[in-house]
Amino acid sequence: TYLIWLGGVASLTALLARLNNHLNITIARTTVITCAVQVTLAAGTDLMGWQTTFWFAKQVHLGDWIGSFANRTAFGNLMAFGILACLFLYDQSRALSTSKRLDQAGGWLAIGLLFATALVQSHSRLAFIMALVGGALFIILTPRENVQSIKRLIVIALGIIATIAVTAFASPELFTRFTDLARNDLIQRDDLWITALHAIAERPLTGWGADSIGLVIAHFATPDLNANAHWFSSHNLWLDGAIVFGVPVMLILLAALTLAIKTVLATCRQPDTRALLIALLAMAMLGSMGDWVMVMPALILPVVMLGMASFEAAVAAHHAMPARGDHAGQSPAPDPEVLR
Repeated sequence: TYLIWLGGVASLTALLARLNNHLNITIARTTVITCAVQVTLAAGTDLMGWQTTFWFAKQVHLGDWIGSFANRTAFGNLMAFGILACLFLYDQSRALSTSKRLDQAGGWLAIGLLFATALVQSHSRLAFIMALVGGALFIILTPRENVQSIKRLIVIALGIIATIAVTAFASPELFTRFTDLARNDLIQRDDLWITALHAIAERPLTGWGADSIGLVIAHFATPDLNANAHWFSSHNLWLDGAIVFGVPVMLILLAALTLAIKTVLATCRQPDTRALLIALLAMAMLGSMGDWVMVMPALILPVVMLGMASFEAAVAAHHAMPARGDHAGQSPAPDPEVLR
């Protein structure tokens, strides 16, 4: 059912992209609106002191901003996508000077800062890293005229360092979560990943079948892992897939995904859209390796829709180009008298 739904979304996006050459801008704006709604929900619950996701009472992530999500990483990932969308929309301004650009599109940067604040309040380490990587990639891949590459890279590096320093000062909770990675007395993702690798090594070809992740993690749990907890995921989608389907199937899926990404990027001719796609795909890949939430519709939709929109727009532009040797841009209509 999930695959049928995802295929339907991709097909519908492709049809819309044939009618609208600027669907990528619409997708970016929709992502920003979605993030704004989630920030409003998260800020409202925090202000009112409600421990709820609006679906059920919060059992975990108390004190974290999660909006209507049940997971802080999912909320943080969406905020990271929103920040990237704001950078893309800001880049749509073609003003030559920085002051005019800020005057025309500076509001997108202000909204992006609000999303960054919400991301920090989620205390998600993975989302914070995704936002840094995605933002840096997008800025690097959208060069400016009359700006040297070395100076640009130095400024980007200093910006990343400044962002980390300000975040560590403004949000000690998030900084503490990063320092917890060095503690041996806490259950970390590496414990889950080692357990998953043990399970995969036992059945590498066929996997363990549907709904098997919780059972095999409990069976192959390492000494540092709490085997009494219900682990429905190894917090790595690729390891989850290998547990369920086996390594050969996952290699086929990886090859198909690589081919699809290569095709989309090869057909995309707009530098800003191409930069957005690369940054978004890099963030999605990080998210898939660090948690399971990238399969959620709210997170997978921007990636799939933007990829399909860019691909179909490029195909439509290619078909609209005049044929070689047709200097008038179109072939002349046949003479009715000749046809007679």
